[in-house]
Amino acid sequence: MTADDGTVPALLDRSARAHPDRTALRLGADEVTYGELDGLAHRTAALLRSRGVRPGDRVAVALPNSTLFAALYYGILRAGAIVVPLNPLLRAGEVRHCLADAGAALLLSRPGDGGEAAEGARLAGTPHLAVEPAEFTALLAVRAPAPGAAPRTPGDTAVVLYTSGTTGEPKGAELTHENIRRNIDEGVRVLGLGAPDVVFGGLPL
Repeated sequence: MTADDGTVPALLDRSARAHPDRTALRLGADEVTYGELDGLAHRTAALLRSRGVRPGDRVAVALPNSTLFAALYYGILRAGAIVVPLNPLLRAGEVRHCLADAGAALLLSRPGDGGEAAEGARLAGTPHLAVEPAEFTALLAVRAPAPGAAPRTPGDTAVVLYTSGTTGEPKGAELTHENIRRNIDEGVRVLGLGAPDVVFGGLPL
């Protein structure tokens, strides 16, 4: 993709072209530039496609905050799939419900969650891929980047967020690419953000 087609991955493409060496994310001592993040996202998309993920599929992610989470998020979208972020503290039954309800094609989760996510995937019949940051990054390093992004439109679903389920079973709320981009545009406008600014993210991704 070389032009801004109104989708979320196009934002990363634009930033990576404009300033590839500028820091995109910082978590403790871990820093990732826009160019590096874009490269990881391309490789993630290639890995997902090799595992059978197709445009429109839903890919669940149950990981704590990390720079790798962002790479997976953009990689899933670049593959044309839909991100389903799950709380990494969910129990197996809760994971099973969300995966089954979303019709998830794959779950990406950390191996150190006590096996809850993996068990939830087993119960739902969803393929599961453990994501240990160092090993997964090494896996991506030997993967050729996916050329471009799968064609999507601003009105296509980008993310399915599950509610807390306080009044019943959690329900999936769909956000389109346009929804997310409008939120970004308004945030930048209202807060008066510019290139030198650093934004603190204090919530779970």
